[in-house]
Amino acid sequence: MNKREVVWLIVRLIGVYLTYLAIVSVFSVISAGSALVSASSTSSGATVAKPDGENIRTLPTPFPMKPEADTAAVVKPDASTEKIKSEAFKNLLFYIFLTAIYGVVGIYLMKNGRILFDILANEASFTRREADPTVTTLDL
Repeated sequence: MNKREVVWLIVRLIGVYLTYLAIVSVFSVISAGSALVSASSTSSGATVAKPDGENIRTLPTPFPMKPEADTAAVVKPDASTEKIKSEAFKNLLFYIFLTAIYGVVGIYLMKNGRILFDILANEASFTRREADPTVTTLDL
């Protein structure tokens, strides 16, 4: 294998690795989405328990009364709950961003990868060193 083929192999392998990372990070996106859903459901599904005195039912009367509407007290979200939800949302966005970046760069490197190939195969950067002037005589 010559240098050109080795560099193409390296570019393709980097692309395969980044695509693998994109596939693995999909599971992180699912996990972060699950955490966001569970944080949202625990805060919105909170119910206020009635005191024991209000749970007592009276015997039916011959004149039925209109049933009283159960009024649940409005629960203001706690600051820590809001912080947990915002952190879960930030994590979800971060993992979506990572998945997208890994996927796009990995697929680009597997399909084309010309930019990275040009950087790795560039030999001019190694030969740009300035040569020291050669001294042929001793100027004493």
